[in-house]
Amino acid sequence: EDMAKDAVGLLDALKIDKAHIIGVSMGGAIAQRIAINYPDKILTLSAIASFAEITASGTGLISPKLLTKVPTLQEYLTFWSLLAGKTFPLDIPLYTELYRKNVEERKGYNSESMKHHLDAIARSPTSELSKIAVPTLVFHGTADPLISFPHATEYATLIPKAKFIEMKGVGHDIPEGICPLIHSEMFTLFSSL
Repeated sequence: EDMAKDAVGLLDALKIDKAHIIGVSMGGAIAQRIAINYPDKILTLSAIASFAEITASGTGLISPKLLTKVPTLQEYLTFWSLLAGKTFPLDIPLYTELYRKNVEERKGYNSESMKHHLDAIARSPTSELSKIAVPTLVFHGTADPLISFPHATEYATLIPKAKFIEMKGVGHDIPEGICPLIHSEMFTLFSSL
């Protein structure tokens, strides 16, 4: 709720009346909340590797093996490699650079943040997805180890104007190789309005 309100506050501060809202993982759940609570602020919704509350089939968020301390570079790369999926291997140079900047230089890793992160993502009620009235794209990788593919296919059906896009062999990441598919689908949707 708070993060959706913050995003809408930013739109207001920038004097943006309506926007195409795109969210990845927890960001997708925040984007859903914007579409539910602030329907006048959103043109389209795109949720990538995202989720809703556990649905009737019992599929849903799978808890990752969390890093509860500041990881070494190798632990960091191993963690993200597990999330990368099968089709596109992890971009090791990019993630090494991210580690150097965010963990080593900026000291930006907070081991408590994972608990807070999981607490926040637990608040995405499925029962309200039917209130989303804008054209919606739901992208999900078939090899996502955090959020099951069946869960994504199921929650997408609860959004009235949703189109589901399967990303074969993709995990809980957005590798460069899948971006042409994502961009094509999004720009087709944007230009249709």
